[in-house]
Amino acid sequence: MATDGQGVILAAPHSVDARQRTAVDLLTRRVAHRLGCPAATGQVQHGVLHLGAPMSHLHAKGVRDVVVVPLTFIASPVVPDGTSTHPAGNGHPPGMNVRTAEPLGGEPEVIAAVIEALNQSERPPDPRTRVVMLLPYADHPVTSRLSPHVPAITAAGWRDGRVMVMPTNPADCTLNGALDVGPQGRVLLVPLTITPGPFSSRVAECAARLGTESANVSLHSCEALTKLICRRVVAARRA
Repeated sequence: MATDGQGVILAAPHSVDARQRTAVDLLTRRVAHRLGCPAATGQVQHGVLHLGAPMSHLHAKGVRDVVVVPLTFIASPVVPDGTSTHPAGNGHPPGMNVRTAEPLGGEPEVIAAVIEALNQSERPPDPRTRVVMLLPYADHPVTSRLSPHVPAITAAGWRDGRVMVMPTNPADCTLNGALDVGPQGRVLLVPLTITPGPFSSRVAECAARLGTESANVSLHSCEALTKLICRRVVAARRA
């Protein structure tokens, strides 16, 4: 039971991919452990965030004040803004207060999570290798906000880092000069994604087309990402 009535819902895109569902479940349990309160997953499907089941689950555990954290890098229109109290009769248990946390993009913890994910994949830092982190096109506003934190890649022992947007055309993988590293240099493409899924596969296909390497990683198991989510929850509770 929640002793203080606090709870968390992680809002994740609906997926039939078992890897993504498993990743979100793991992340939800990590957040619950770190915050010491119940946590659940809410699925976004066809533009609708379904909160009925996770709200009922948390209500049964004594939760009355919920923070919804979008597992996205930019603001999602499907997650309601602000604070609301859901009355009885609308599909939610009565008297549950819901706050929405800020999205996850633009923070130094995102780059720290990339470094952590590469370490977890047993890829030792290589001073000859440029780490090119690719975002889905829809997340392009995050690129400029993440760029000031990219020097942490070099500090971790890699050649340097770039944050770029994955072209919408699958055949277009030129990446605007990011591959120009000289005859002794290398490039490693990294999908900047919270959970494994189709985007990671697209990045791997792009790497194969370019004749370079890609890292089959996602950020869901990284301590840095868990810390960021918890920071967002605390900020939402204080707002």
